[in-house]
Amino acid sequence: MEILIVDRDGDFARRLKTKLLGMGRKADLFECCERAGESALERNYSLLIVNVEKVGDECSRFIESFNKARSTPVIVVSRNAEMETKIHHFKIGVVDYVVKPVDFEEFLARVDLQLRKRTLHSDVTSKLVFDDLTIHLSSGCVE
Repeated sequence: MEILIVDRDGDFARRLKTKLLGMGRKADLFECCERAGESALERNYSLLIVNVEKVGDECSRFIESFNKARSTPVIVVSRNAEMETKIHHFKIGVVDYVVKPVDFEEFLARVDLQLRKRTLHSDVTSKLVFDDLTIHLSSGCVE
């Protein structure tokens, strides 16, 4: 499971990547959403972690357009604690909004939760199981 991190705060991003690697997670870092957007469309990330400063900024627009094309969960990290900004991002599909400074232990638990949900959703949508019968939805094979 790969994670895309977009944050201009290099110290935060590198520290987060190191902690994710310690959990056995791969992560790509970008400082701007434009470059991250290209990578996000080319690769199949399991989770995006994006720093947003305000409604309508480059990263906010990136999240909105990305969510129209993909169903990848997005967690926002921001120094902006304004309720209007939080609500806007939840309305455009963000699964979590965390205000900096971040408690890394709590934040990593939030990341892990989203990855577990994604795995569970993937398992649920890829096959149906009835007693001893399994139907693989992608191939149509029955076991």
